[in-house]
Amino acid sequence: MKLNILIVMLATSFQLLAKTEALKNTPIVTVGSDECMFGNIQDAVDYVSENNDSVTEIHVASNKNYAEILVLDDTNVSIIGGFSDCLAAQANNKNDEGFEISGLSVNDAVVSITGDQQVTTVYLENMTIQEGAAGVVSTSTVDLTMKTVTVYNNYQYGVIFLYGHNTVTLDDTIITYNHGSGLVCAGENNLITIKGNSQLTHNTTAGSGGGMLLGDSCYVDALSSVTVSHNAATDGYGGGIYADSGAQITMKESSIAVNQSAYMGGGIFVTGEGTTIALDQSSISQNVVLDNTNGLGGWCLCSFRSSSEYASCNHSG
Repeated sequence: MKLNILIVMLATSFQLLAKTEALKNTPIVTVGSDECMFGNIQDAVDYVSENNDSVTEIHVASNKNYAEILVLDDTNVSIIGGFSDCLAAQANNKNDEGFEISGLSVNDAVVSITGDQQVTTVYLENMTIQEGAAGVVSTSTVDLTMKTVTVYNNYQYGVIFLYGHNTVTLDDTIITYNHGSGLVCAGENNLITIKGNSQLTHNTTAGSGGGMLLGDSCYVDALSSVTVSHNAATDGYGGGIYADSGAQITMKESSIAVNQSAYMGGGIFVTGEGTTIALDQSSISQNVVLDNTNGLGGWCLCSFRSSSEYASCNHSG
């Protein structure tokens, strides 16, 4: 019996040693249910955080369901999906649409970016982030790229940027069916670029800014083919976009359509000194104000020293 126990202990030790050596000799780590290095994403993030000099990339297989709260604290990391299993993840063979990660609590974001370093770099690709208080929240200073990411069915907001000097790129990213504003930017000097076929759709808030809620000198640059549609501010202003407190928005070759608000600015509501919106070759159509007793702002309303510019901009409704 003692000999059998010793053999099992030695075998386990050799397996752990082999896994440790494998981790040391690879620039990436893998997460999944079969032969991956880790069974959950946070363990891989913690490993990367401790070994940032040698590894920054995590490949996540789609062969299991992930229910986690991820905290990226002062961590430079790339988390990439699109791998059917661990062999594909290790070989960097992208062959499916990506994995799903669901939150564990209605009070916590699924992905939280925190820390006090001068700047961290985070890259998220090929995943669906769902069923948390919010999909992604940054309270740090981060250079964040989200590519082919869907932020879906979160209980308070979609994506939130607070406090830090965030530089964000949303590329082919869909923020949809969240129970609150789709995109919230409430920190000074945040720069958000939205491009590709990105969409903010079917988000509903009881306040203002169904699709986007922007303030505090946040700058949003929406490039071609961005869609803000079917969002609602059920007891507020700006069904598609609400901008205040010096926020600045530019939109080119984009669409703001079929949004609704309880009050003024069914498509866009812009207010506050220094707040601006500039639209170029963009379409604003079929936006609705539910309580339009003043006959104002079915498509866009600007007030209180805010301003708007339109170049080749079509609007109706």
